[in-house]
Amino acid sequence: YGHSLVLPLMITVFLHCCLTMSFESLLPVLSEGFFSDGGGGVGANYIMMSVGTGALILVLAIAGVKNLKLRGRFLLVTAVFSGLGSVLLGMAPTVEIVLLAGLVMGGSQAAYMAISGAVVQMAAPDYMRGRVMSVYLWHIGGMMASFNLINATVADRIGASPVFIVTGLVFILTIFISFLSKPLRDLYIRGKVDY
Repeated sequence: YGHSLVLPLMITVFLHCCLTMSFESLLPVLSEGFFSDGGGGVGANYIMMSVGTGALILVLAIAGVKNLKLRGRFLLVTAVFSGLGSVLLGMAPTVEIVLLAGLVMGGSQAAYMAISGAVVQMAAPDYMRGRVMSVYLWHIGGMMASFNLINATVADRIGASPVFIVTGLVFILTIFISFLSKPLRDLYIRGKVDY
């Protein structure tokens, strides 16, 4: 928690998991308006498959990126697109746009998580790397489960679309606020991880 880059990055990733990655419980509600099965069957699965397809494609695409400056910029771009994908999914007027938004969300979220995990590992001291990653994964995993419950409860009252739109916009705002952290700003712009 005392590391000048790991702490703000962990907070940003924590918020990413709360705001953009806790969407599985919303898919049945969202798919009700787009698929004839009423949201309880194949429709939500199609959206999940588009998320998975986007994740697979973009993670494989960034796997060979070794340039730290490029990684930092990818981290920033994928963060913004993670929020935009959520907004697009919430505003989607057609099945095709829903599936496209799923591709964008899956690709940007998976790439963002892969890059941020790699950065945390690079920034953590060798003798603490395993413990740091355990804390990192504990925070993000616990929050995704908790926020799935919260998002589902809110969606029962106001619908899934507003939840996707608001959480996506709040995360985009979070990324702009994260520029106030010099270590994150240096990571985004110059790929600097050594603090």
